[in-house]
Amino acid sequence: DLLRAEQFASQLLATAEELGTPRAIIAANWNAARLAQLTGDEEMALARMERAWAERSNYDDARNRARLIGAYAGLRLEVRPGEAAECRDLLLQAVRELRESSAGSLDLADCFHLLAIAEIELGNAEESLRYALKGLEENNDTSTELTASLQVRIGQAHLMLNQRDEAT
Repeated sequence: DLLRAEQFASQLLATAEELGTPRAIIAANWNAARLAQLTGDEEMALARMERAWAERSNYDDARNRARLIGAYAGLRLEVRPGEAAECRDLLLQAVRELRESSAGSLDLADCFHLLAIAEIELGNAEESLRYALKGLEENNDTSTELTASLQVRIGQAHLMLNQRDEAT
């Protein structure tokens, strides 16, 4: 029930601001951003994610901070594809930080997927293909949804390279 979820998210946001801790503010805004995304309010989703993003320097959990960077860049890429170059830089930072943290391979696979999308937006088919293949390797069929999406990016990259048979 999205209406109830929105009411609950509003309560959580108010409580998080009242608490004032980075962990509470980030968690409440990150989840509110996901909810706004589900309801189709992309600008609200981005605003909520940007509020979470503003607290990142105060966040001492390296793995979740790296995941936040990836989530922020991914949402920003979706809402503002014209900012793909900036999103790519953030995603590369997320990959570096994920590798230095206790993050699992699925987090890395997701970042590589988003990097493949950014490179497609930038017209860099070969780089997109490289990232999509890295994403498949990291994912190792853990997430069938991510595998399918990575295969779509591989197909798009091959089409951009006029390699129709490989794209198919």
